[in-house]
Amino acid sequence: MQIPDVKLPSFSFEAPKVDTSKFSAPKFDVPAAPKFDASKLDAPKVSVPKIGLSDDELAKLPPQEVRDEKAAKEATKYKDLKAKAKDLEAKAKAAKDEARAAKKIAKEAKDDACVTRFGGKVLCIRPLDSGY
Repeated sequence: MQIPDVKLPSFSFEAPKVDTSKFSAPKFDVPAAPKFDASKLDAPKVSVPKIGLSDDELAKLPPQEVRDEKAAKEATKYKDLKAKAKDLEAKAKAAKDEARAAKKIAKEAKDDACVTRFGGKVLCIRPLDSGY
């Protein structure tokens, strides 16, 4: 089997010719940057405050050994109170856990008591003096 010979018309397209060598950008005059001389800059004079205590204040203080002993005593007191507070927090957590367990048991007992009441476990309509 042979494919027939089909002649299509030819198109000739030529791009227009542009001469790019004649393009020139406009000229701008840029002013010179201002000159700055850092050596002529005067910095403000700052006085540094004296750190520490004056001789009069040092004379009024108790001896270093006394101050160290007091600091050690207060640190020990702090550690003891912190340990006591931690112990009390643990006891409070245990009491809360016990209360949660009692609440769960009370709810289960209430549900058992409400099975035969009007409304069942959901409404549990009961007399005011029933106690639960």
